[in-house]
Amino acid sequence: MDFVRLREVLADELCGLYFLAGLDFRKAANEEDVLAIHAAEGAFGLENQHHIKSAVAAVYPELKVSVQFHSRRDLHLPDTLEKFAGLFEHDHIIADPTGAFVRAPKLLTLARSIRTEFGNSIEQILWRAEFSALVVVTAPLAAEISPSGNPVVPEKLRNEISALVERLACSDLRQAVKSIDVAAEAPAGRCVPVDNASFAVPNIKPKPAGLLARFSRIAALVGIGMITSAGAAQASSAKDNHGSSSGFAALSGLTTLGENSVGIRNHYQAVGGLRLYFGDAGILLVPALATGDFGGTAQQPSGNSDESQPVRVAYAT
Repeated sequence: MDFVRLREVLADELCGLYFLAGLDFRKAANEEDVLAIHAAEGAFGLENQHHIKSAVAAVYPELKVSVQFHSRRDLHLPDTLEKFAGLFEHDHIIADPTGAFVRAPKLLTLARSIRTEFGNSIEQILWRAEFSALVVVTAPLAAEISPSGNPVVPEKLRNEISALVERLACSDLRQAVKSIDVAAEAPAGRCVPVDNASFAVPNIKPKPAGLLARFSRIAALVGIGMITSAGAAQASSAKDNHGSSSGFAALSGLTTLGENSVGIRNHYQAVGGLRLYFGDAGILLVPALATGDFGGTAQQPSGNSDESQPVRVAYAT
């Protein structure tokens, strides 16, 4: 099967705003290869569905097309990136319009390598989408106590973890990971647990009170759109007391939307683009509008980047 040809068929704008197309090869002689089209409810119409099926049938009539719709609840339910990515596992990714579904498994592979190399010295591996920062939290047994009485990561361990990430991260993942923070404690504020083992540790600090309300007012001012009270309530789930975001929220830090050829990405453009594919998912606005309120040691991008002067883009509705 010519994957490039199939990708070209799905690139037709009449195919609509599906967010992933994955191919699964037949497992038995009497089964068919299946092209799975994933789309968010409300962002993909019947005409798009019919066009994809007819266009694919014209090129590969033996290929079965399965269109799968995902509700906001389904997308927000997974509490780690590992669980979220597990919803979209396929033998081969044909099309990834947001770019995030190709990068997510690469980040998970990197997390597994960190745990394999450092074992019990690692407690959590977190993703801070607003800073595109990977946060590695060491276990208490690996920390030292500073003169002030606070736990700190030994410099040797910090350098070893940073060197491993630098060595194993592929070029595409380096486009997304802007900084690496090795810390003895999880940072305050929202983080996405990368792997399931990271969510099982109940020491992600609670986010500051009233943060979503402040973001709602900011969103109204910059013209991206209001986070309604209902949307804010949905974004603020029972997992908030852990200070963690759902695995879905990681997309705003992994997407290639709004990213230029040298890897500089404007968060406003990225979130605006994601809203086209997933609808008005209020939680996606949180990492895009963050300006350092979360604390911690991860740094925002600096220098002459597109993010220094964010561009507000008006998308048609």
